[in-house]
Amino acid sequence: MASRKTRDLNAEDRALWRSVTETVSPLRKTVKSGKSTVVPPDEPGTEPTAPAKAVSPAPRSRAPAVAKPPPPPPVPTLSPIDRKLTRRIARGSRSVDAKIDLHGLNQREAHARLLSFLQTARARGHRLVLVVTGKGKSEGAAEWWEEGTRGVLRRSVPEWLATPPFRAMVVGYERAHARKGGDGALYVQLRRADKPGAGER
Repeated sequence: MASRKTRDLNAEDRALWRSVTETVSPLRKTVKSGKSTVVPPDEPGTEPTAPAKAVSPAPRSRAPAVAKPPPPPPVPTLSPIDRKLTRRIARGSRSVDAKIDLHGLNQREAHARLLSFLQTARARGHRLVLVVTGKGKSEGAAEWWEEGTRGVLRRSVPEWLATPPFRAMVVGYERAHARKGGDGALYVQLRRADKPGAGER
């Protein structure tokens, strides 16, 4: 095969060649490795997996507020017996509706007996009762060992009447007149069973 003859470039051709070579950047050489890494294609119908996000702990739920029960109604306070009523009792125009004598009872027996008596009297519509406690003095031929126990009910009954079981039923109390027992007895005014208001007389 005959070799092609090359002709010499003239000055104009050389100038054109230089301008072409100046504008062309050389190709980078690729390094051939012995092994080729093949990336398998994604399976059809699958989406690329997003990176897992850090899971924050769920906020603690507050315990439901427990509704507080309404407070119990206030227990009525004791008041002195109406003066008009005491004057009527003194004149004898008003008598007591019922009477209880706590003589001979210990404190536990007297407390239970008095509470039951007042509940029954109030249920029957009684408004004024007489409670005999004893004067706490030696009466007759009392033995010496009885002296220390006398007067206990006289002191205890007014204290009992100021406690909630009794205050719900009792308006107030006064020392009885001499002919009804004096210092050893009490007039006790009861509230109406159908109207347990604090200020009721």
